[in-house]
Amino acid sequence: MALSAVRDETGWSARLPAWSSEPARPELLPAARPSPAVLLARWVPDSGPALAPTGELKSQFVRLVLPLVMQVNEEILRRRERVVALAPDIDAARELSEADAAFVADVLQETRLDAWDANELLLRLDAVPLSLALAQAAQESGWGRSRPAREDNALFGQMMFMPAMRPQVQAFGDLLETVNAYARNLNSHRAYAEFRQRRAALRAKGDMLDGQALVAFIQRYSERGPLYVAAIRQLMRINNLSMLDATMLDAALDGAAPMLDVGTLDRMFATDPLAAEATAQGMDN
Repeated sequence: MALSAVRDETGWSARLPAWSSEPARPELLPAARPSPAVLLARWVPDSGPALAPTGELKSQFVRLVLPLVMQVNEEILRRRERVVALAPDIDAARELSEADAAFVADVLQETRLDAWDANELLLRLDAVPLSLALAQAAQESGWGRSRPAREDNALFGQMMFMPAMRPQVQAFGDLLETVNAYARNLNSHRAYAEFRQRRAALRAKGDMLDGQALVAFIQRYSERGPLYVAAIRQLMRINNLSMLDATMLDAALDGAAPMLDVGTLDRMFATDPLAAEATAQGMDN
């Protein structure tokens, strides 16, 4: 089964990527999409928190979440390209069309900027490494088995703070919404400014967006700080998630669709050393 089929089965993307020659499919229109709860229950059986995550469960989780992260990244990169295209007109103070002006207002709100700054926008409009997103989703949701993940689509443990209330995990309407919020968090919050700078440096050198290299700059994602970073690194290493970053780079250089399929994803976890994971600090989920 090709990755495009996995994307179709998860049912979250009616819009096909630019490199796809497949016709649009009516059954993928929003009204026909299954609910997030149905998808998560289907792809990630509730094995209970006491059981170690198996290779099969991990593969199912990645097959659900990976297409969503790819879709969010694609949309971010489309917006990035539009910023690059509009920059000469804005820098020259030319009048924008109504559509372009609306886009600028929207992208400034999305990136939490008060005014146009092309350089800063390019820092904030970039993809999140797939290995990093998958590892954080797995860590924060227990490979999709946590109650917030299953009931509230909360894959990334993002917290909501309200006056006179205890902090609580933020709920989302669907899984795509939670991935969008996660990417926006890394791309716009001041806590991850160095993460964005380091990512831009990788871009400038033509290197892949390496989750292992960039995870050091998300310490403030968790109160555990360096221990959290170490846990995410260990999770990426044990589960071979860095191969996703390399595959994306190869596809970009070749101008082709990413060559991932379900068999490849299954093999990532076929020799999963669960004993090593169980003894690693922070790897209890």
